[in-house]
This record gives sequence, structure tokens and C-alpha cells, in this order.
Amino acid sequence: MHTPAIYLAVMARSVPKQEAVTADDLKRIAGHLLRHQEVDGSWAWSQAPPQNRPPPVFESDEVATLMGCIALGIPADAKENTGARDSREKAAAWLAKTEPGDDTQAAGLRLLVKVWAGTPTKALRTEMDQFRSRQNRDGGWGQLRGLVSDAYATGQALYVLNLAGVKNDRPEIQRGVAFLIANQREDGSWPMSSRAAPGATPYTNPVPITYFGSAWATLGLMRSAPK
Repeated sequence: MHTPAIYLAVMARSVPKQEAVTADDLKRIAGHLLRHQEVDGSWAWSQAPPQNRPPPVFESDEVATLMGCIALGIPADAKENTGARDSREKAAAWLAKTEPGDDTQAAGLRLLVKVWAGTPTKALRTEMDQFRSRQNRDGGWGQLRGLVSDAYATGQALYVLNLAGVKNDRPEIQRGVAFLIANQREDGSWPMSSRAAPGATPYTNPVPITYFGSAWATLGLMRSAPK
């Protein structure tokens, strides 16, 4: 998949009145997704082996497929493009038979896909409680259970919980915001460490993951911090 395009579409879907990504842009991205969906209904970041696809940005095909579902948008009505509808249904079938990953990102995106599909909040209560339980004692979230909190996972968690309808005055949200505020650097970024796929060596250049982590932290704060 074309990573920048997917991220742009995902962000655009959460801000209905935004103008940075036009409706025509979203249609072109949807067309790209339809052309590159795997036969089994999934999407893959690339054909490179997992050790060459560093997490969390390229966490798994599960995350790529969840991102693809969100980028395609929410079904509007019966007149929706049948290609997009069929693609989303194929992806949903693949996700239903795929063992969920234990990473915070996959858990959050699975929750977000269900929220945007119109699943009642009551039906998601257990899943939301489980997602909130991943929060560390310092108020942040780690990319995996047991890992230290960082800006990427914490910003993403705040972003997902806000879109899922969790109020900003909830203690867990306020603690997450406090974690990000306390850990921001003077230059505006957040400290991040590279993480590698099992058996691979983490990147020594911290710039890419710092950009991604700082972007998610910013999105999380924009959604959750008091105005």
C-alpha cells in the first residue's frame, strides 16, 4: 500500500469538514486500495519479509488491513460504490478469521473500525474496558503489553478513545494527556525508540519513529486536551 495516502485518508475520515484532502483525493485513494487488496481480503504494507517492515508503523498485515478499512470510509447508503463495499466486506471476513495481535495499535484500530461501522456502545463496553486496561501506571500506553509508555501508543490510544466517545474528563484520559505533556521535548517532539520485528535489529536512526510518534501525540492531544 502507499503508506502516506492511507494515513491521509484515515485522518481525513475523522475530520468531516477538513479541506486538506478532497473528496476526489479520497476516491483516488480508494481506487488504489481496491487495486492492491490481496485475494484473501487483506492488505499488506509491502511484499518485504516482516523483519524489513519495522513496527509500529508497519506492525502487521492486520494493522494494514484495519487502516485500509478505515481509509475506505463508512458506508453512506445503498448507492455506495459496490467496489468499496465488496472490498470492505472481504477485509472484514479476513479480519474475523485472523488472530488479533497483542499490540495496542491493532486493538485500538479494531475498536475504531467497529465504532465507525455503527456498533452500539453497549456492545463494545467490554472491548473498550480491555483497551483502557492497557494503560500503564504512568498514564501512558506502550506499543505492547509490558513495554514502556511512549508518544506513539499514547497518542493513538487517546485518539481512538475520543472517537469512540470516551469523555475527555475521564481520569484515564486526563492521565494520558498529562503523560504526553510531561514528556514533550523543548523542540516540540517526543522521545521515541525504534522497535524491530522479532529476530531483527532496531534502526539506529530515531528520526522516522520520532516523526510518527510526535504526530500521533499531537493528534491525541488535539482530540483530548482541554481547549
